[in-house]
Amino acid sequence: MSDVTYCLHCGATRTGDEPFCGTCGSNIEVMEMAPRQLECPSCHNAVGVTWSHCGACGNSLAAGGVRPLLRAVGEAPPPPPSTPEIEPTPRVHLISQPRDILDVVDLNKDRVVTAEPVAPSARIDEALHTSIAEMKGGYEATDDVAGYLTAGPVGQWAQLALVAFGLVAVLTVGGLLLLNIRLDSFRDGSGTLESAEQVRDVLNLWLRPLAVGFGALAFGLVVAWAYRVHENIEAFGITGRRIPGWLAIASWFIPIANLLVPHRVVNDAWRGSHHEATGRNWTSYRRNRWVDVWWLAAIAAIAAAVLSFLAGNDTTAASMDGNTWLALGYGLLVLMVLAAVRTIETVNRRQRTRASR
Repeated sequence: MSDVTYCLHCGATRTGDEPFCGTCGSNIEVMEMAPRQLECPSCHNAVGVTWSHCGACGNSLAAGGVRPLLRAVGEAPPPPPSTPEIEPTPRVHLISQPRDILDVVDLNKDRVVTAEPVAPSARIDEALHTSIAEMKGGYEATDDVAGYLTAGPVGQWAQLALVAFGLVAVLTVGGLLLLNIRLDSFRDGSGTLESAEQVRDVLNLWLRPLAVGFGALAFGLVVAWAYRVHENIEAFGITGRRIPGWLAIASWFIPIANLLVPHRVVNDAWRGSHHEATGRNWTSYRRNRWVDVWWLAAIAAIAAAVLSFLAGNDTTAASMDGNTWLALGYGLLVLMVLAAVRTIETVNRRQRTRASR
């Protein structure tokens, strides 16, 4: 066996005459070492003669001393003594049951805690869908009723537009009555015409445009709502409708016909939405009284407007008569708004109930 040299810095075995150690890179003098070398008394690893600590285990060589390496040169050092591994004690033991319920064993208290199983993804999706439908107030169309048109949101917007129109109508009634008071004071000589003209300007420049705007918006939304609820009665299985779908819309814009046909459209939607209505008995249910109030108030308001126009404004007395008829007409429109809002709500509630059965 040939002689073996070792690095004096790291103790690595050297087999050539290189000036640098291939392990630690130290530039040291190559020394011919004896076939026997020193070893660490703790881990039995080979150590250099100038080492103060063992490079394998860190043992202090100065304190514990070194002793000659008893094995042959080139023989691998014995492995360091192994420390027996201690298996950690588990804190929680999970036992999988056939019914997908976890029994958690508490080792400290020697008792079993049963945890509920996780809901399947299908149940989670179903619960989420139900929650969203409830948050939206039941206005979502259902796939269970073919051809069902969601009328709830349109009806809600129609109700808001009607309420806005009704508030403007109330202000207009107050403005017309105040105008008559100013005109009466002017006629008696206790007031001026300028004060009456100020009230008239407010009515003409502010309240009248607002009434026209909100009225047109409410009218369009009501027509759309009435068409949808009328179409839904066919989706509920009600056959033999007395008014076709196209006429349910066109009748609102045809003079004379708009005084009769839309009334039947809304009443048919009310009757056909009854939870027990069928294709044979749906016309036997009573009509909605709120629809009657709605139409009677609207027709009376139109008549009052015509009388206001016929009264003219040639004299102060004629203007006051015209304002009185006009104030009565706006008051009837407020009644119409209340009846229309009530009708929309009741028809929507009936259709939501029937669609969700």
